[in-house]
Amino acid sequence: MDLTFDLGKRDGAPTKLHPVYDASREAYSLQLWENGQLSDEHGPFPYAGDVVETADDFLTRRGIRRLTGVERTDLYTRLLTATGDLFYAQCVLMLAEPEDQAAMLMYDEIEKLTAGLPEGEGGIVAFRIEDGSTDGQVYPTVEAAQAAQDDPEACTYISLPAGPRDFWTVDLCLEHLEHAAHMRHGCMVLGVPVCWHASLPTPQV
Repeated sequence: MDLTFDLGKRDGAPTKLHPVYDASREAYSLQLWENGQLSDEHGPFPYAGDVVETADDFLTRRGIRRLTGVERTDLYTRLLTATGDLFYAQCVLMLAEPEDQAAMLMYDEIEKLTAGLPEGEGGIVAFRIEDGSTDGQVYPTVEAAQAAQDDPEACTYISLPAGPRDFWTVDLCLEHLEHAAHMRHGCMVLGVPVCWHASLPTPQV
């Protein structure tokens, strides 16, 4: 299986990432290949997740774009596959929490919509709390965004651009969606979701 991760071209040269697992050190790393040549290596790290969480900083230092949420998941799977234990890698992918998938989708949509905004312009975007999806539109007001949704209460609304381009992360998207789910559930007391108590129901959105 080819583990190479294609990032497209930079200055006309193919740019690729290649996940590596060193069994002798039980460590993961990430090789950067540009124009067919190994140009840098990120690592080693004891866990595949460490590589993924620090990959954006590594790429930014090299003047390369950040990974999208979907690409981060793909990279994690390829790192695990590099160990040669395909069964383990497949299990990890299948057991990914729906909440994590929703956060990654929300992150991807934010990246795409922000990149498409003219400089100095912004607006409101509606995200479905259940799966992090959006209608792909940027509205002038929250009211306009709500009016365009089939179920306005099933959505959370954020303003774009929200500060620097790197303000949103997958983890922040997950926290935002979880908070929105509890707000919709009506279980927040002094900022704490009381439905986490074992005797109370979990939020349904």
